[in-house]
Amino acid sequence: MVTPYLFLYGNNVILSDQKNKDARINYFANHYEALLPATLDFDHFLQSYPPQMKYYQKDPEYIRAGFCYIISVIVKAMIKEKTDTDMSIKSQDSDHVFLYSKALQNILSNYKQYITYLEKHGIITSNNSWSSFNNFSKGYKLTEKYAQDVLADNIKKSTIYSRNFLNSFRKYNQPENVKKKYSYLYKWFQDLDFDEHEADRILDSVCKHKGTDIRTKLKSSLYNLRNEATWTFRTGETSRLYNPISNLRKELRTALRCNGERLVEIDIKNSLPFISLIFFDSSVITKYKEVIFRFAPYLYENCNALPCFSVERNECISNLKDVQKFKEAILGKDFYKDIACMWNEFLDTRYDRKEAKAKFLEIVNSPQYIESDEKELLRTEYPNVIRVIDTINGNFCTKKRRKNKSGSYKDAPFAYITQTIESHFILDCVCGGLAQELPVAPLYTIHDAIFTTPKYANEVINKISSVSKDMFGVEARTHLSHQNFKGSDVLCQYHTT
Repeated sequence: MVTPYLFLYGNNVILSDQKNKDARINYFANHYEALLPATLDFDHFLQSYPPQMKYYQKDPEYIRAGFCYIISVIVKAMIKEKTDTDMSIKSQDSDHVFLYSKALQNILSNYKQYITYLEKHGIITSNNSWSSFNNFSKGYKLTEKYAQDVLADNIKKSTIYSRNFLNSFRKYNQPENVKKKYSYLYKWFQDLDFDEHEADRILDSVCKHKGTDIRTKLKSSLYNLRNEATWTFRTGETSRLYNPISNLRKELRTALRCNGERLVEIDIKNSLPFISLIFFDSSVITKYKEVIFRFAPYLYENCNALPCFSVERNECISNLKDVQKFKEAILGKDFYKDIACMWNEFLDTRYDRKEAKAKFLEIVNSPQYIESDEKELLRTEYPNVIRVIDTINGNFCTKKRRKNKSGSYKDAPFAYITQTIESHFILDCVCGGLAQELPVAPLYTIHDAIFTTPKYANEVINKISSVSKDMFGVEARTHLSHQNFKGSDVLCQYHTT
């Protein structure tokens, strides 16, 4: 099954053994390394059947780069699907990779001409169907001859040096307004590198039974850190920041070094459930009405639907036993482990913590009419909590209903609201505050997690506690992990606050 490749900027294979400062001298340091099926002689196609393109007709290197890029995106998506079994989004068509047209257009404005050429000459085919995930992603796949190459790890590299292509690529991956807004985060990537020996030990274990192409791809994601032109630094719809380490495989994070020092990770326990506590506190939620109405516009016309918009009603619901119990569970030792135990006991299931977390988030990010045994048990335990979450989500469109073009809303309001507030909390308030108070502390983020050097770990933890108290009326609990790779495991020493 091949994953819809919605964010084309997220998994680039670009190699450079030099730091960015050297790239200004070595003009070959900045490049894009595409992956192509080994039996595809693409230069033969271009010479035998020269394409007539709308733009850059006199720049054959740029045109060639565009074709290689599209093919490479499909190849990389196929490789990723072979190695990544924990994908949150799956295609309803196991043979096709869904390319996000808006992302393609930002890099290749006339991308349709490229697609048409590749289809005409039997390199790719399309299912002519838009993804049910959104209306801007159409499915494509390599024709059988070239797909067999990828499946057999028979892949070759094609290096792209076209300056025009690399400039287009960089403008999309690094919008100037985002770099300016979060300059206090962007600057620290200049000091980020990785330990070669530790990376090799990790890859020896992770890629033990996998092909050399997969190992090369994973190591390439580390080499990307040494070339600023290859970085991704942009925000998504919920203001989440996607940066050079966002898509780095988890095990490889242990090889990261900031000026030679290891990093520690501080993440918020039960982050999104913790953020959801705002829905039960009228003094807090009024700060976020704009965000709520943005993703749940139907609540604008019916403010009384949520008790938290009424001080009197909110005081009543805040004091209800199940709401208090929900709050205590989230602020407790391990919320997801607790609900796993509850489901396993009463439903005769075998959830572990990771599976329980995924199921809980699936429930709270679904329309109110979707039911399950797990949701019913949560409703029994927390009836008023589930009622409020159902009210927020309403009857938005699921993937199936989107495909049938029915329903009123296309996004999961609860997910978008909590993620947007989480992003503001971590990026603007915690990291922004630390950048002013402690500008020498290196900071890197992956959603609800902040990475820094051990020296500044306590300052980060204290800042999270104080800011969360100000923003949400209660202190967030955190995990501090010192990660070391041994054998096939990442060993984490956790300290809970």
